[in-house]
Amino acid sequence: MTAGLAIDYGDVRRDNVAAFIHAALHNPNFSRVIVELTDGVTAAAQAVAQLAKSAGHPNSSQPPENQE
Repeated sequence: MTAGLAIDYGDVRRDNVAAFIHAALHNPNFSRVIVELTDGVTAAAQAVAQLAKSAGHPNSSQPPENQE
């Protein structure tokens, strides 16, 4: 997927929205960010980690371990 603060309009599948929400809820370094999504090649956890890092969270360079 493509995720960002302001990106070009595009389509996004429901499963990508669900995966992004799941990854965002499980990343403690990601909060209070409004995100736009479209379909793309980046995995949800990586997209969340990249956005958390760009938002100034220093410990967010890697996605968190899967805690399922």
